[in-house]
Amino acid sequence: MLSRAYITVATRSHWAWVKVLAESLRRAEPDVPLHVCVADATPDSLPQEDGLSCCCPADLQIPDMARFCFQYSPFELCCALKPFVIRHVLQSYKRVIYLDSDIWVERPLKEAWDELTVGNILLSPHRLAPLARNWTVTLNEKALLIAGPFNAGFIGIRNSEVGCNFLNWWAEKVEHDCIVDTLAHSFVDQNWLAMVPCFFDGSVVLRHPGYNVAVWNVGGRMLVRDPLGTLYIDDVPLVFFHFTGFDPKTPERLSVHEKYQFENNVTLDNLQRMYADRLRLAGWDGGGKGYGWGVLTDYTPVRLVWRELIRTRHEAFMKADNPFDSRWKSLFIDTEHNFESGRVDMRWRHLRELVGKLTLHNNRLEAEAGKWKAAYARLASAFPVHQLLTMRNMWRKIR
Repeated sequence: MLSRAYITVATRSHWAWVKVLAESLRRAEPDVPLHVCVADATPDSLPQEDGLSCCCPADLQIPDMARFCFQYSPFELCCALKPFVIRHVLQSYKRVIYLDSDIWVERPLKEAWDELTVGNILLSPHRLAPLARNWTVTLNEKALLIAGPFNAGFIGIRNSEVGCNFLNWWAEKVEHDCIVDTLAHSFVDQNWLAMVPCFFDGSVVLRHPGYNVAVWNVGGRMLVRDPLGTLYIDDVPLVFFHFTGFDPKTPERLSVHEKYQFENNVTLDNLQRMYADRLRLAGWDGGGKGYGWGVLTDYTPVRLVWRELIRTRHEAFMKADNPFDSRWKSLFIDTEHNFESGRVDMRWRHLRELVGKLTLHNNRLEAEAGKWKAAYARLASAFPVHQLLTMRNMWRKIR
């Protein structure tokens, strides 16, 4: 049995992210292999990349694989595949660490590997301390109650009886319940990890401040680079940075999940721009490949409601071994049109799409409001207050 390995999961559209993760791992730990599960690939369409061991859902012995892949969105499927691919790779290794593909590794994960010599499961908390009262961020403690205390983008497993039992349990939980439903406090595979320290002996919570630095914990902390080029986060060497929600189209913004801007940090801004440059060099061009599980066999786009019909095991589709087959198309359409009958309720999925669009629009409006407030403050410092009040009253009259 081999010693250790890294694992990640991504769709084909995020292949540039996988290549950048692999590049950073080769720099930090060149002797440790990276295994990649391409979530929307088939054995015939797996990407070929030197130094990477690739697999696809068909290799993971997932019960009813077609239904499993059909029922989830791309993000949900990548999360749901984690326990299956970890279990698959762990058969050949003593210890494995899963990393999300949007991670940049700066130095070896020595502390994590050391913990897994005796621990069975390694968990990473979103935050190591409460937020300061004067900090206003979107991903506050209330938001993390929904997301869960531990981040599933970084988890380690030792090949032990307890570790294998945990993976079997986790795989069972995400078989149908790996969705984003914030109203029900359900966030894909992550919420289940809250129970792990209670259920499984040898669960270790890694509290090293240099690990898993990300949008949810970087606020109020200072990232600096010393003359030798080593990155530090609050005087502790940075091990890896997690670029959750990073869009290389807007490298000046750390994450789409955070509407508030952090204090000016030149080193952090440079790291973001470096990461965007690496993604471009790795092949990201702003377009990306289409989702492999996004259409039926006649190329009809799969609707979110249809995925939910399969996930909730609606009676009309219990015999649909392969719901991607276009012969189920007419039944999907008819059932969707008749969901008012009470037999199936998909409205929360429609609401989720609407809420997502409204949230994005609201974030843009708040960003514009922030610019106007800043402009008003600059104007107030240059003009007498009474003139500003006069201008405001005139504006109200002509509106």
